[in-house]
Amino acid sequence: MALSDNLEAFYQLDDTSDATGNGNTLTNTGSVAFTAGYSGNAADFANNNSRKLSTPTNFNITNTSAFSFRVLFKMPSESGSDDEIFWIAENTSPAFYLRGLYEFNGGSRRLRFFKAGSTTTFLDKSSNYGDNAWHQIVFTYNNGSMNLYVDGTTAVTGSNTSSTTTQTWNETLQVGINTNGGSNGFNGLMDEMGFWSRELTSAEVTELWGAGTPLDYAGIIGGAKRGAIAAFF
Repeated sequence: MALSDNLEAFYQLDDTSDATGNGNTLTNTGSVAFTAGYSGNAADFANNNSRKLSTPTNFNITNTSAFSFRVLFKMPSESGSDDEIFWIAENTSPAFYLRGLYEFNGGSRRLRFFKAGSTTTFLDKSSNYGDNAWHQIVFTYNNGSMNLYVDGTTAVTGSNTSSTTTQTWNETLQVGINTNGGSNGFNGLMDEMGFWSRELTSAEVTELWGAGTPLDYAGIIGGAKRGAIAAFF
């Protein structure tokens, strides 16, 4: 299977466009800047509680019981508070949502990804990521089984089968701020963010990390040089 298989949305974050052509274009609220990033430009949230990128309508991901999320991020320093990475929800009963953030956590610091439904499961990776270096996060879900990978290796696993296992992602995807607005503005850059409607394997996650030289969109779709796919920008 190719890395590009079931890639439903991909944001190079040179701008707000969805490189896959599937129409999941982001809306820029609060003037998120696009500045030099890992590959081309990246979204700079600058620890601003009014800056976010979001889908203006329902997130058009194919119905699936398995999915994966990947993003590269760089934090020049720590804000001393929580930093929101993304939030996406399904309007079910009980409500389902998936959330990822970097928690300052009183100075103990951790990446926290979690699924919430009738019960909530947390995947926590304790470390200081405010080191001005690029890191890769991959979160995978498959019928309740969850994995959090950091920089190409498994950080923590868990299980949550609450709520429905087949997600329709019928609420707004928000990046860089808490879904309720006005809090947890992300302190740094994000780049090369993708969503798959399948579970990426550990080997694929390792391939994405590239031994510290992560793949950008060009590498994911077949190794072409970035300039050769200018039509996707």
